[in-house]
Amino acid sequence: MKRFFSELKYGAYLTVHPFKGFWDIKHEHAGSVGTAGFFLVVYTVLSVIGGYCTGYLFNAYEKNSFQASKQVFIVLALFFGYCISNWAFTCLFDGEGTFSDIFKATGYALIPLIISQILLIPLSNFFVLEEQAFYTTINSFAVIWMLFLILVSVLVTHNYSLGKGLLMIICIIFGMCVIAYIGLLFFNLIQQVLGFVATMITEFSARYL
Repeated sequence: MKRFFSELKYGAYLTVHPFKGFWDIKHEHAGSVGTAGFFLVVYTVLSVIGGYCTGYLFNAYEKNSFQASKQVFIVLALFFGYCISNWAFTCLFDGEGTFSDIFKATGYALIPLIISQILLIPLSNFFVLEEQAFYTTINSFAVIWMLFLILVSVLVTHNYSLGKGLLMIICIIFGMCVIAYIGLLFFNLIQQVLGFVATMITEFSARYL
């Protein structure tokens, strides 16, 4: 437990010292898969809470139509899609990081989004429309900082130069699109198979039962 709280505290250090932080995670074992998974779970839970509890002026969802299961699926699909695409492309282009390194770095990179959600979910219920710029600024800053941490994690984890790191980010995004396309084809195929089986069962029941 003491190590766990130490790793949580280290996450705060990493957000303001990303180059040293990601280096220590990879080479000094400063972080762990468990703590990175904890950050992923916390962000997933906050994204669901945000869908229900964000003030209506700033909520992108209709509360009656918001689906927690769909939101959880989207967050996890994006996270693991990024990790898988990152691992696949960096293996092809001499990346030095393992899948575990990528998972840990990506989990820690979620910290700015976690902090912003903790602040903005309650504040959104008190802000008026004229304070939208303040809300948007905090949210945008958190996203930009998270993207910066993602870039630094790619550079440090795989020992890339800035140019190669930016190119790899483009490749990773392309890979995520490919994974999403294949996933949609797979689920569509499963639906067709299940539909065919259901039709055959119905036909069999009507004829012989």
